[in-house]
Amino acid sequence: MIGFLKRLFETNAPPEHTALDARIASCALLIALSEVDGSVESSETETILDLLRQQHDLTPTQARELLAEAQGVSDASIDLWQLTSRLNERCSKDERLHIVEMMWQVVYADGHFDDHEHHMMSRIPDLLRLERALVIEKKLKVRDGT
Repeated sequence: MIGFLKRLFETNAPPEHTALDARIASCALLIALSEVDGSVESSETETILDLLRQQHDLTPTQARELLAEAQGVSDASIDLWQLTSRLNERCSKDERLHIVEMMWQVVYADGHFDDHEHHMMSRIPDLLRLERALVIEKKLKVRDGT
């Protein structure tokens, strides 16, 4: 019986996919945010690519490769907790706040903040274990361009 349970929970996935790194998890979170309103605008995709290039010092090709890998992770994720739990494990509070700031940049990339984006962003403080006031501070910084 115990042998059966061990086999049931074993994974045959290669090691690089069993330990989702913070870079992929944060990119997948940005992708999920860009898709939450039902349409992904080119401005949102370009914002994500720009953020990846800046944040991780990537070439345009490397940024697109990371985006493609993260898209697969985002598509396979059942919920936001799968992504945010990795970020909570691997990122400091300041790093998580920076991810939130990037999320707000994606939200405002297409020029409007819809109800679906609002709902997702309202869940982020709890999921990333951050104070709401800090998340709102990042929102105002991005929105007001300060």
